[in-house]
Amino acid sequence: MESTSDKFRTSLILAESGLNQPKTVLIHHQDRALNTFDRMKSKYPIILKTLTGSLGVGVVKIETEEALSATTQLLYKLDPNMGVLLQDFIVADYDVRAHVVAGKFHGAIKRPIVKKDFRSNVALGSKPEALTLTKLEIDHCVQAAKAVDGLWVGVDFIPAKNREKDSPIFIEINSTPGTKGYKKATKENIAKDVLTTFKNRATWLKTKPFTSIYDKEKR
Repeated sequence: MESTSDKFRTSLILAESGLNQPKTVLIHHQDRALNTFDRMKSKYPIILKTLTGSLGVGVVKIETEEALSATTQLLYKLDPNMGVLLQDFIVADYDVRAHVVAGKFHGAIKRPIVKKDFRSNVALGSKPEALTLTKLEIDHCVQAAKAVDGLWVGVDFIPAKNREKDSPIFIEINSTPGTKGYKKATKENIAKDVLTTFKNRATWLKTKPFTSIYDKEKR
């Protein structure tokens, strides 16, 4: 959960794991927003996200340089310590939310883009449908979940044009995934399955031992 509570940290972990995702950069200061966009070498529109947030809140589609400057100024006025990132905008009719529980794929839903919006969150009105994933998509979703040490996570991605051969484009990993739309679309009681899974202590995440950078010198 610690890894996925920061969207930029999640992005770095996915990059280290070699997983496909939109170009993503961190805005270090409100005065650096335009320079940060220039470093992306992208075109408008782009997506601006706060580092924390869920249910689609904190995600803004930026159409112009003026909008980028004004939006970042407003966010930093509300909270000078707020973390903000920019991400390439990818045109799509829907995205996918896959649930991974204890390192195993549970199921997935297709989330159509909400009418008169660019987001696909069920909380904003998207009407999800059950979706069968390809083996490649399942393998990469499980890889993404394991990369962030996710016990139960919702892995969000935009499918590639060739879903059988090309990697999906990962958008986010949610450590507190909602179940309402998923249960209705798939008819699966995932909450019950999660409880059953974690009754078994073997599925609990083990604490990683601390290793000092000086350990090698002691040998």
